[in-house]
Amino acid sequence: MDLQATAQLLGNFGEFFGAIAVVVTLGFLAVQIRQSTRWQQTEAFNTSTGEVRRWAGRIAENGELNDIYVQARSNYASLTDQERSRFAYLIGELFSVYESYLIYDDRGRMPYDIKPGLKIMIQTYADEGWLQKWWQENRMLVTSETLTQWLDEATSPAV
Repeated sequence: MDLQATAQLLGNFGEFFGAIAVVVTLGFLAVQIRQSTRWQQTEAFNTSTGEVRRWAGRIAENGELNDIYVQARSNYASLTDQERSRFAYLIGELFSVYESYLIYDDRGRMPYDIKPGLKIMIQTYADEGWLQKWWQENRMLVTSETLTQWLDEATSPAV
């Protein structure tokens, strides 16, 4: 075999092994991206659920706040101005967590579709009767277009 044929053969081997290396590298990158995405989804879910746990924990630990929460959900009109203000910010904070859920979901960072569960929670609040008045008084506490739309739908009178 002459020098030119040897060089051609080595070049062919190089291209072949180079192509295999590219395929292996792309496979490795795909695995890494998938693992990174799963980690981000888990982290987003843990962060979001942690916010709800802290929110619920504050209600459970603070007797006065718990009383306001329970009273508002059963008889919102009976709240004093001070209680109504505390309840407004309490629910505003919860809806802020819901807005974070929606942002994470829109970015593909939630491990499952969170929207149906959020809509059920909002409808549950609407069915309790207090949400319509709360929403009329506190629209400024919600900035998400999606959440605003859901609240509008849940609190609008049935046609």
